[in-house]
Amino acid sequence: MEILVYTECKSPRLQFVLNYIFRDCFRCDFSVTDQEIMFSPYQGPKINYSGKYGLDGFRIPASGFLAEDCIRKMEPMPETSGEFIQLFPDNKEADLPFDIFSAVFFMISRYEEYLPYEPDHHGRFDAENCLAMKYDFLESPVVDIWVMNLRERLSGMYPGLDLSPGIFTF
Repeated sequence: MEILVYTECKSPRLQFVLNYIFRDCFRCDFSVTDQEIMFSPYQGPKINYSGKYGLDGFRIPASGFLAEDCIRKMEPMPETSGEFIQLFPDNKEADLPFDIFSAVFFMISRYEEYLPYEPDHHGRFDAENCLAMKYDFLESPVVDIWVMNLRERLSGMYPGLDLSPGIFTF
């Protein structure tokens, strides 16, 4: 069963993170649309990744980070909600209280390492300077935790949706 993702802005960053989550982690097909006329009547599982609250489907807030096409200095402020940390939190009503797609992209792309930094004595990015170290989640598999949480929530909303549990071990 294919998941349809609605976004107001298709981008290479969004495509990259959706491929990682849905193809690599869930072994699931998906497609992306920026056309409400295609999204609204869709009868299968769907994700509304936008600022449009009137659309149905599983709602994930879009922070705008994945729509950008430049690399700029930024530090998403982490928040702790429940048992895990979140990047790109959003206080609006949604099925997830943070922009999981931006958070996963930030972490797996190692975005911070593309910015100017003070290198260690070998000329490398020093983990001491990263967001995960600063907020004490460097040793936590946050991306795996986020993806497993998304899987549980999507499966709860769409019981017929077969999402591979992945091969996370920690």
